[in-house]
Amino acid sequence: MKQKEQDTKQMSKQQQGTKDRKKKIVGLSGSIRDGSHCKQIIDLALKSCGSNIDTETIDLETYSVPFRDGLDFQSHRFEDSHDDVQRFRDVIKNSDALIVCTPEYHSSYSGVLKNALDWLTVMNLKEKLLD
Repeated sequence: MKQKEQDTKQMSKQQQGTKDRKKKIVGLSGSIRDGSHCKQIIDLALKSCGSNIDTETIDLETYSVPFRDGLDFQSHRFEDSHDDVQRFRDVIKNSDALIVCTPEYHSSYSGVLKNALDWLTVMNLKEKLLD
């Protein structure tokens, strides 16, 4: 019974810490084109969040994220070797919510976005609101 009480107190402290800090929303555009409608939509959405929420935009054009080829999943050969991959993961992991906008290419989302999302792990997206 004591363990349950300790767990409940610890969870309550963690929840209180979350309440005390500002929420952070990250915007991710699946387009790297200048003047992209997706980038404009992300900017508009983040500006509408107000001053009580921290926001950040991920511009995939500024990240040097290598293409995944399937073999790297098995060998973990790229796991910690790319600073931009780790930077991308950290921004997502440290956010509370993620807004994604992508152009439609052949009835699907962009390859740039697909590749970037492939680098994320379950832990990077854990407990995230995704819209």
